[in-house]
Amino acid sequence: MTLKVLLASAEGEDFFHLLDDVDGIEISRCANKDVTRHAADIDILFGHPAVDLLSAAPKLKWIQSSSAGVEFVAGIPELVASDIILTNTRGAHGPSIGEHAMALLLAMTRHIPESIEQQKRKHWERGTFYRTAREVNGLTMGIVGFGAIGRGIAQRALAFDMNVLAVDAFAVEGTPMIEEVWPISRLDHLMTVSDVIVVAAPLTPETRHLIDADQLARMKPDAYLIVVSRGGIVDEAALVETLNSGKLAGVALDVVEQEPLPAESPLWDCPRFILTPHLAGASAPKERRVVEIFRENLVRYQNGDPLLNVVDKAGGSDRAPVNSSGPSLRFVAPLVPETGAIRVVRFVRIARPLIDPGFRARRVPAMSVNSPPPGPAEPARLVSRTIGGTILAQATFLASPRRFSTPLAAMGL
Repeated sequence: MTLKVLLASAEGEDFFHLLDDVDGIEISRCANKDVTRHAADIDILFGHPAVDLLSAAPKLKWIQSSSAGVEFVAGIPELVASDIILTNTRGAHGPSIGEHAMALLLAMTRHIPESIEQQKRKHWERGTFYRTAREVNGLTMGIVGFGAIGRGIAQRALAFDMNVLAVDAFAVEGTPMIEEVWPISRLDHLMTVSDVIVVAAPLTPETRHLIDADQLARMKPDAYLIVVSRGGIVDEAALVETLNSGKLAGVALDVVEQEPLPAESPLWDCPRFILTPHLAGASAPKERRVVEIFRENLVRYQNGDPLLNVVDKAGGSDRAPVNSSGPSLRFVAPLVPETGAIRVVRFVRIARPLIDPGFRARRVPAMSVNSPPPGPAEPARLVSRTIGGTILAQATFLASPRRFSTPLAAMGL
């Protein structure tokens, strides 16, 4: 049976030829605004659905969103209630958005906008900028939302020797980039201790105005705020008031609640403010990755295999919720050759990824090793160790492998 596929998005169009060798599909194209007029007999849609799509497309089985964000689902309750599969392009945008977030941060810390403004006026003034420019080295970045985009940002922040913290409303698999990802219930603390806050979360009913006046008030007076995922997560009225009061060293938005930003918005005139017009996800490699994800899913769909990035339509995410009261822990546990024992290292603070051939990082259930195992063990001690010029504080003890409640094989050791 031939599947009829409608490409209704310009996203990735330069790479649509990658779909030419997929067997068993018949491709047609239209502008996104014309979807309902071309949807009568389609099986698969690539793009964003219109509100009246379901009534116009009775055969529709699967929608591949051309973006990672799927906030449009909230406005189409019929889609949520239907059996239509929804997938997104999660994973395509991380590199480009990560680079854009760092570009915005460096523009603020190095006074790039102010220098460009001087250049336009043919004016050379070094004094104030020279005394107030800042390094990002050693600053703490707090990332709100640690999915693929959050990880792309973290990877680049760590390359600049920043400390990275993160909160997320969903379960996050282990990554050597960060010791642990806090539950969203610790957002208050993240806002308080971070020098830079980067919003990389999706827009859902739960995240709308998540960063409100109270959260902005918790930020350090000289902190930076960067938003690169979706507008509406930050309360813009509260943000305007915060900036006009003189608080925060700088704010950079790539997304706003209403796009384009209305001419009457007070954001335009805010001090210490940078606005880019939703460019963070823009790059040719990203466009290719979007189509590659769709192509892979087309092949999987025809073979009856699970699709990539299936979205929970009710929750608007392709990730599972995590218990907000119990963050998992990250440990390093290499074998000690002389005794066969295991050296367990719990990071009290980690400033960058641990890169050491003798250690392997694994995420294991907290109940397994959240305290020294019972029985004979080397007393716990705090030590400091320098790796790549970074000092890490560690709590270390030795124990026999049989003291662990989780088998070593389950830990991947």
